[in-house]
Amino acid sequence: MPDLPLPFSSLVVGSLNDPHMPFDRLRHFSTRWGSRLVDLGHAGHINIASGFGRWSHGYDLWRVLNGISRREFARAQPGEFSEQLPLPNGVA
Repeated sequence: MPDLPLPFSSLVVGSLNDPHMPFDRLRHFSTRWGSRLVDLGHAGHINIASGFGRWSHGYDLWRVLNGISRREFARAQPGEFSEQLPLPNGVA
């Protein structure tokens, strides 16, 4: 995995209790990449088995990323947390 700033705007979406990616490591890469970090709380691993299926808030995140201008992105602090988004039904 690269450990340098990415040459494009990016969002990193993660969970506090993902068994495949400790949150501190996720935050490290988010900061190094210059990405905005979206904390989903205790959502587990973000996949279909965790109840995400066709996750409408994933489309919301895509729209956020799509709407970020280079100027807005430059003002954000790397690794900055966004507001928590609602989780799909059935995901604690």
